[in-house]
Amino acid sequence: MEQVLFSINLRDFEALQRQWMREEAAKAIEAALPQIQGEFSDLPELMTRKQAAAVIGVSLGTLDSWAKEGRLTKVRAGGIVRFRKDELLANFKSLRDSRYQRV
Repeated sequence: MEQVLFSINLRDFEALQRQWMREEAAKAIEAALPQIQGEFSDLPELMTRKQAAAVIGVSLGTLDSWAKEGRLTKVRAGGIVRFRKDELLANFKSLRDSRYQRV
């Protein structure tokens, strides 16, 4: 068996580790997406905040901040806030990916 040894500084190692984690998270999301879309087929087209947060697996606070940032569109009707199911499912991958990226 042949062994190769090399040195790497901590900052480069951490960057490689973050990149690997993002790639693995993206693979997991990609694999789960068809199942997720099927699981939520019985939800209404306009979902409550609680339903929308459950669909994409985030807290209500994260959902609100994404709406404030313009990542999601709120639908208001008589003071009641709703989110469109098709928008959430269409943006599921990009929204989930953004959770794992540091700014």
